[in-house]
Amino acid sequence: MLGVNSLVTQNTQLIGRSTIYGQSLLLAYAIYGLWILTVVIMISINQSKKRLSRNKWYILHQRTIFRYLRLGGWCALIIYIPLLSAYSIDQGNGEQSTKTWAWYLILVGFILVLSLRAFVDYRLVKKRRHDAKEDLVKVQGLLNKPLEQWDEDDVILWINKANMYRASYFTEAKRHHIEDKLKEAGIDGELLCKYGSDIEKLVNYVGLSVGDAEKVTKELTFLKREGDSMMKVESALVVREKDEV
Repeated sequence: MLGVNSLVTQNTQLIGRSTIYGQSLLLAYAIYGLWILTVVIMISINQSKKRLSRNKWYILHQRTIFRYLRLGGWCALIIYIPLLSAYSIDQGNGEQSTKTWAWYLILVGFILVLSLRAFVDYRLVKKRRHDAKEDLVKVQGLLNKPLEQWDEDDVILWINKANMYRASYFTEAKRHHIEDKLKEAGIDGELLCKYGSDIEKLVNYVGLSVGDAEKVTKELTFLKREGDSMMKVESALVVREKDEV
């Protein structure tokens, strides 16, 4: 943008919206403004994460918003191609005029790029929903299984996909960090039952931070309570069936 600005301001005859270089300068300002707008929006969303619920639509779709703003910037840069190459100058009066066909070609290119990006995003959303349904079925089956019988993969599935009571603490990055520690320590359901309620052992032997260890022990306590409640319900149903017989 500074290069175009210097080029235009050195020759006052080039200044104005009716000239090619004048239009190039306006486009440079527009691209720079879009970049500033993108930075402001991302900063605002990051600040909102600290004050508001993470369920706000603009927080959930932050990456998508950034992706489309960035795509808009790249598309704006492409406009320079017909702007600086597809034009003609009247030899008589020096009037500059653009070639219409080039702009139609760029417009078709924009539509194709945006359509392709939207199609890819749609496929990604569809795949994520399908994966989320599969994960839900797996987690439901896991919670019906006694904790002592969990293998290492079951423990990792619980950390990664289960709904936690402290959901705001267990972010995706936090879950992956705890997952790595549990994998390194080879924690399965039996070990989780034996040492999962001991913060000191989780810190010293598993390598979790004190905060992570404290949150995991509380989630494990909630998990055991749910398991005990389900066992009581199942026992009551068995007794009821026997009485009916």
